[in-house]
Amino acid sequence: MSAGGWGWLILLFPLWGTILISLFWRLLPRRTAGWLGSAAILGSFVASLGAFFSIQSDDVHHRVVESNAFDYVKTAGVNVDLGI
Repeated sequence: MSAGGWGWLILLFPLWGTILISLFWRLLPRRTAGWLGSAAILGSFVASLGAFFSIQSDDVHHRVVESNAFDYVKTAGVNVDLGI
């Protein structure tokens, strides 16, 4: 996986954990919300390690990563992308 893909996972793991806990907190047993939150942060950490090792395989001068999801605004010379 590319470093840009790892970067999106770094952001998405805590988001997914937050959404799951906020939607199902009443249905979850006592400590499950804490375990889900911790698992989301652990997933984000593992994804950051994947991004780190993916970048380390590149040459020192080529260690810049940019990943764009889509064009947010594109009008009259103003281009705004949603990306990391």
